[in-house]
Amino acid sequence: MDSSFSSSVENVEQVLNNEKILVSTTAGVSMWPMLYNRRDTIIVGQLAAVHPDNLLHKYDVALYRRGDSYVLHRVVGIRHTEQGILYLIRGDNTYTNEYVYPAQIIGILVGCYRKNKKININGIGYRLYTRVWVWSYPLRFIYKKLRLYLSSLL
Repeated sequence: MDSSFSSSVENVEQVLNNEKILVSTTAGVSMWPMLYNRRDTIIVGQLAAVHPDNLLHKYDVALYRRGDSYVLHRVVGIRHTEQGILYLIRGDNTYTNEYVYPAQIIGILVGCYRKNKKININGIGYRLYTRVWVWSYPLRFIYKKLRLYLSSLL
């Protein structure tokens, strides 16, 4: 599965609708270093329960539908278009952006555990991490391109 989320596609929305919360492990490396493949546990809640305006905010981690799969990536920007709101979303370990419509949003990350240790996603440490990671994207992108170029010379 090309995503950072591991759960039966048929059950995700049903569980969120019925239980108001979904607990699962992650699959994939797109959210590294925050979430590790098949090791960390995520807790996803309904968007309206977190943000009464039912809108994602910059730095939120959204669970959204991409075709027949679900993806858990970070909101790095919000665009207002004639058609409405469009979220600019990117995995912490990816270098491509995706535009996601509000109708694709299934839920929002409300908690996570790394090796059975809770990561406080409302704490100052996490908030600092999210900002530094998003702000450092241009430098990380240049570094990646430079590494690829130099490796092609060898």
